[in-house]
Amino acid sequence: MTTNLDVYAHLVDAVRDTFIENNKGTKIKSNDTFKDLGLDSLDMLSMIWNIEAEFNIVIPDEVIHVDNTLKEASETIFCLILNSK
Repeated sequence: MTTNLDVYAHLVDAVRDTFIENNKGTKIKSNDTFKDLGLDSLDMLSMIWNIEAEFNIVIPDEVIHVDNTLKEASETIFCLILNSK
């Protein structure tokens, strides 16, 4: 069973390459927004597509955006996973 922690870890992994490349030495925190981490709308689309494929869910366009924190996004995605079962 997928947990909220699994989803959060997946999100951190999904942003790490882009973020680390531009901000070496800075820690990723749960209250960071995607915008804080340097993700733009194209990065967000790619990340959302990967998460949808990984967890076999559909994430509506208006649900996750660059102003969400990692914590907010992981909680939202976890709810979508639970509701898809």
